[in-house]
Amino acid sequence: MAVQDKCRHADAKKVAAKFMMWSWKLDNDLRGGLSTPQFIRYHLMRLGLGHDLLAFKCGCKRVIAPVDELLALRPELAPSN
Repeated sequence: MAVQDKCRHADAKKVAAKFMMWSWKLDNDLRGGLSTPQFIRYHLMRLGLGHDLLAFKCGCKRVIAPVDELLALRPELAPSN
């Protein structure tokens, strides 16, 4: 079963908050040179979650990098047609 199939009922905002907290524990090299908003978007895209999610609330409003910004950095994430 594909990861996307397992995640279809996940709450993208809660998953994004977990990725945010994880990114704070990593240095720049371990995040692959990505900022925290980019790191969150990268992992959401890999799971097939939060396509329309631009921000979420976890204490205060947290912004997530736009899909286009991450695709410019990681073109391998682009959907294949």
